[in-house]
Amino acid sequence: MIPSKIEKRIVADTIKIAIAFVMTAILTSQPCMSQSNRERNEMDNSVRTRIVSWEDSLSRLKPRTRPVYVGFDVSMGAPRYRISSNIEALNNLSVNCFGGMVGGVLANPIGKIKGGIGFYYSGDNVPYTFDLLAANLSVNLYLLRIKEVTYHTLEPYVFAGVSQMRDKFYGYYLTDPSAKINRSTSEEPYNGSVMSTHLLIGTGVEYQLENDTRDFIHLYAEISYANNAHTSVTRDALSDSALPNSLWITVGMSFGKFK
Repeated sequence: MIPSKIEKRIVADTIKIAIAFVMTAILTSQPCMSQSNRERNEMDNSVRTRIVSWEDSLSRLKPRTRPVYVGFDVSMGAPRYRISSNIEALNNLSVNCFGGMVGGVLANPIGKIKGGIGFYYSGDNVPYTFDLLAANLSVNLYLLRIKEVTYHTLEPYVFAGVSQMRDKFYGYYLTDPSAKINRSTSEEPYNGSVMSTHLLIGTGVEYQLENDTRDFIHLYAEISYANNAHTSVTRDALSDSALPNSLWITVGMSFGKFK
């Protein structure tokens, strides 16, 4: 059966009405959805604001007025000492050395704890060879921050500490004078070591650099005096040999992070 024109028109009008109804529903739902999104965003912002306010209140309860510095330390030094010995070739001999030290550092704006291990060798102006191994531990106090923590371009400080040293002695002064010495080799014979515990006192000045990413570099120069507190030897021939005191001139830098 073939539908009449009236039936076709009814079907077409029905489809148009359905499409118009769907479009009307979609358009009327948009303001509601926008309103819902705005309400959700306002709620999220309110919660976020409360969280930030809570974190700020906690930070105010525990302010970080004194940063803690943790890092490494490297330095170059020139220790100088005079040997006391019953061996004529060594007695009152002045020894100049040069070398370096590496270690760690823990500090705050008031002071610093620094430790390290270094190796130093005697200069060409010394008639015999000496190799000095030193392990130092010291505590610094910044003089201009004792009463109040204020920052200056240069920070003077004093320090005290302890140094454990092992000095290796080389040379031909312990050989039998009548024995023939082999000069074909450039290496001097090893005669033993003198171990010393020295107490350190000194002073220095430090230039401090820091940035917004909590990195720091502290450059310093210092001079210290070390007095012998205990001596031991590895060979009986050196039993009356010692390093009564020493003078150290050091330049270096500490670097790392602070929080």
